[in-house]
Amino acid sequence: MNRILEGKQTITTLNVGISSWQKSLKYFYTTTIVPIDTFDGMIVFKKVTPSTLLE
Repeated sequence: MNRILEGKQTITTLNVGISSWQKSLKYFYTTTIVPIDTFDGMIVFKKVTPSTLLE
């Protein structure tokens, strides 16, 4: 777990108010972070399923 927390991770951020030009730039919301430097805490899920966005 420390290797993940201390290493660079690529994450996708979500933005609730997405305008039409931002929808075409999905990569615009991808960033690289080091979790141990970025977050105060973390919740680890044992199992997750993908979701869909309603338009």
